[in-house]
Amino acid sequence: MPHDILHAICSREGLDATTARPLPGGQSNHVYLLEGRYVVRLGRGADARRRLEGEAALLARLPAEVLAPRIAAGGRLEDWTYQVQPRLEGRPLHHLWTGLSPETKDTLVAQLAAALRALHAVPVEGYGPATGADAERHGSWRARCEEAFAALVGQLGEVGYALPEAVTAEMARFWAEHADALEPSRPSLVHGDIWPGNLLVEGDRLVAIVDWELAAQAPPDNELLILEHFLLYPNDYVEEDREVYCAADFADLALLLAAHYPELLATPRLRERLDLYQLLYILDVHVGWARAHGAGGGAPWSLLAKASNVLSAHGVRMFPPVPRT
Repeated sequence: MPHDILHAICSREGLDATTARPLPGGQSNHVYLLEGRYVVRLGRGADARRRLEGEAALLARLPAEVLAPRIAAGGRLEDWTYQVQPRLEGRPLHHLWTGLSPETKDTLVAQLAAALRALHAVPVEGYGPATGADAERHGSWRARCEEAFAALVGQLGEVGYALPEAVTAEMARFWAEHADALEPSRPSLVHGDIWPGNLLVEGDRLVAIVDWELAAQAPPDNELLILEHFLLYPNDYVEEDREVYCAADFADLALLLAAHYPELLATPRLRERLDLYQLLYILDVHVGWARAHGAGGGAPWSLLAKASNVLSAHGVRMFPPVPRT
């Protein structure tokens, strides 16, 4: 990015631009540490404006119990939108989890459950993105999901992922058989990207839940989607090839969340609902990847493998967790 933009932002906000240090992990934004105390996130264009300004408005209305970060300053400069946040102490939980004691794990997940319970109690109306005053809202969760499924199946062909006809037919059959599990539902506020990398911890304290750009108005059980995907495929989330995980490394997280937030896991027909969410997410990820990078040829093995896991009655699941014996 042009350094003169960062310098201009620092001048406007009274920050020392000479202390700027790029931070890793910014997939949608440029991220810098300033003066060792502030984090500046910035992006260019209409999409960045929508994401960053929408996120700032959302964070301002969340209760303190949710443990969301706060925005110190923000604005636009030319075609750039930026946020300034106080730097949060703590490390991402997935870097620490395997080395924590059972007692510390229990304490941290209890705090996570309390924060999520407070988040899911925030009153909302309708289903759709939680950020943006002009975000489109839908009155029916089932209808919203069914529309998304039909659109994604069509887009797979458009971007070059021609799934075998047998797989497409099985997906359609599976959806038709289980779609009624999406009713009834109630809208709530969900983070939409809960996985250990977005949970900052220090010792036995959950410091903050970060990265709210995917927040949505959806049923509370939709919060389990990304967490389950991480638990099943943790190496999809490896950063800079630093970690190599297996699903067993984090399986106890599912058990602890079920113990501390039992009402979330008591959602009627939870497993069917999560299977439908997983199908939507798998298709969406691959459509997005193909649009950004090109499809190459044929459907990738990961798409077929993950879809097959959902469609199989013998596939691997994380929620509801099976108690240890």
